[in-house]
Amino acid sequence: MSRWMKTLACSGVSSLALLGVSACDVLESEGKDDDTGVEDSERDGAASPEGAPLMMWHVGEGTDGEEHVHEGLQTSDGGYVAIGHTEDGSGSRTTDMLVVKVDAEGSLEWTTRLGTTGEMDVGIAILELDDGYLAAGGLWSSGSQQSALVKLDTAGETVWTRHYHDAGSSAVRGLDHMSDGRIAVTGFTGGFEDGFVFISEESTGFLMVVDEAGEPSVSVELPVPQGTKVRQTDDGGFAVLSTVWTDSDGADIQNAALVKTDAAGSVEWQRSYGDTSFNQAFDFDMADDGSFVLAGHTLGHGATNWDCLMQKVSADGELEWFQRFGQPRGYDAQYIHDECYGVRVDTDGGYVMAGGTGDEYDSSESGHSTGSSDEWKGLLIKVTPAGDLSWMQVYGDGAGQGHNATEFLGLTSDGGYLLFNDTDSAGPAEPNNFGFMKLSAPGTEAL
Repeated sequence: MSRWMKTLACSGVSSLALLGVSACDVLESEGKDDDTGVEDSERDGAASPEGAPLMMWHVGEGTDGEEHVHEGLQTSDGGYVAIGHTEDGSGSRTTDMLVVKVDAEGSLEWTTRLGTTGEMDVGIAILELDDGYLAAGGLWSSGSQQSALVKLDTAGETVWTRHYHDAGSSAVRGLDHMSDGRIAVTGFTGGFEDGFVFISEESTGFLMVVDEAGEPSVSVELPVPQGTKVRQTDDGGFAVLSTVWTDSDGADIQNAALVKTDAAGSVEWQRSYGDTSFNQAFDFDMADDGSFVLAGHTLGHGATNWDCLMQKVSADGELEWFQRFGQPRGYDAQYIHDECYGVRVDTDGGYVMAGGTGDEYDSSESGHSTGSSDEWKGLLIKVTPAGDLSWMQVYGDGAGQGHNATEFLGLTSDGGYLLFNDTDSAGPAEPNNFGFMKLSAPGTEAL
């Protein structure tokens, strides 16, 4: 939830009710951006919930410290695995990498905690392997936080650990399976801030390719401050997502960026996407035609405060359209942050984007069934392949039940979704857990 980690008081238990409610109005305008000629749409208010998924169950797992989940996926056994970080100890300012595995119904199978006491360690990305999992992030070693890969077996036990990049603070941010069985890896090195950072600055992005033992065959620096996520492209090369600083009429702003390389990591092109204000990107996915969909949030494109932003980019890096979404509960836009961190190409060829919505200020509003503006809730947005809004829905455990901000999402084998949440309403541990929220397939009717 938000770009700053918060300490939250546990205020209830998970409800298994099919709760997922949106608000009343949608304000829509579509047309051509005057400067770019790109199709755009800017929407405030909330869409009709018709066709939106139902919440099937929601569980929370973690430790007795403050947890923050960053990524997750459904596993081949039908369960789910998530990665992030937790406090080194109760009230500690240092963190450990945390990996949590639950079964298909959300029951805990195992928890793995990795790190050095009193130092900053963090988990950010995870992949399933044929015989276990590859956990990635930053682990303390030889006096600094270094980029790290950890091979775990199917029970969560460590098989091997590899460290890379000992220049300043470093971390792995993204992983992708390659067609030949190797793994594409991206992140940053030479940073100045340890622990989890949403966007590393004054650092250098990198791209690696590693084998099943974590041995690199490709290792190159990139002309961006960090690699956020990576995808192997159809030509055997790679696309790397980032956020870069740029100048807009003398003002420093951030824009989403893509770097395209060949198979050896040599840059073929680099593009940035945005307008005259901040446009940050945190996840992307690749469609069957080689095009990309980017997820993040923006202060630009007419936003009053942070709104979710989806951008569609062609295979050769040209912006095709963008959509801005905000105020799904109808609260005052000047106080609400709508922040999206995950996106996937859906099974029908459309795009689904997830994030959180809540109030970062002293102001408070109520009136929506999921809770007041002070309570962060999950937000899921679905658009068609052409970028038209299908539905937008808010998810949580109900008013007064606490925070459930979505940080990532995964597609599930039944056509539904799994939202990976920061939650203080689900799970027995305090104050903040990894939330696993299972949603039905779109169009499912309530029993």
